[in-house]
Amino acid sequence: MNDRIHWCLATPSRTWITALILTLVPGFGWLAYGWIALITLRFGATQGFITGCIVCVPSALMQAAGIDALIAIVIGLWISALVLGERIAMPYAITALSLVIGSWAASSLFFDQGSMAKLWVPEVTRAIESTGAFQNLENIDVKLMSNITGIRQISVVIILMAITALIFARWWQARLFNPGGFQTEFLTQDGSSIWAIALMGISFLVMQLSVEHPWIIPLGIALQLPLMVIGLSVVHFWLRQKPQRIPLLVLTYVMIVLGLHWPFTLLGAAQCIIKLKRERITPD
Repeated sequence: MNDRIHWCLATPSRTWITALILTLVPGFGWLAYGWIALITLRFGATQGFITGCIVCVPSALMQAAGIDALIAIVIGLWISALVLGERIAMPYAITALSLVIGSWAASSLFFDQGSMAKLWVPEVTRAIESTGAFQNLENIDVKLMSNITGIRQISVVIILMAITALIFARWWQARLFNPGGFQTEFLTQDGSSIWAIALMGISFLVMQLSVEHPWIIPLGIALQLPLMVIGLSVVHFWLRQKPQRIPLLVLTYVMIVLGLHWPFTLLGAAQCIIKLKRERITPD
């Protein structure tokens, strides 16, 4: 398998053809995102940018719905891979990625344009109206309710998908060129206390403002997820020697899929502030 990937990475044309194939094959879209990050990490800004453009071309030609979301994900992955490639810690690269996508989602809603506003909000609005749950309440703003209930979920899904692609690309790079390096990097993830406090404080302020301005919810979510990744690192660190680690890790990721990411966000903030992980990590 590694030999085949090395073959795909041998020349720029092969990397671009691989990107196009991953984009066109149903079910492999997320691998195309990871491929963008991998190419950027390995070969730099120019080749990574061209790869990102190739991934966007089929959707642009077909005028597919959600092209704005695709472009935001590609730009976010490209920027975050450049940050990570400069030997800057992964949590800071994930922060850049989350802010790019969160800013796109917030602006899409603010201007009532793009896939977030045109696709998601009407669907949730119809669902709310069909239930009749608010028919006895006066002055209910159904669109506002659809924003509050829908934006949070779709923002988490999109940002988490992009974060997963970036982490996968880093794992891929380590597997090909630095065996064992990813385990050490992931388990030792950390951030400065000032950075963590700033993220938590700004996120809290944004979520308070979102009561009257729901369009900024994606930014609040985006500021929390880098700390969540550090929290996951702490969980993996604590469980790495435990015989029952597999069921506990499955439970952890089920919680995240269900939207219960805040315990891991708090755990990540605690790691940055009081340093919960103190042992040294040695690769297996």
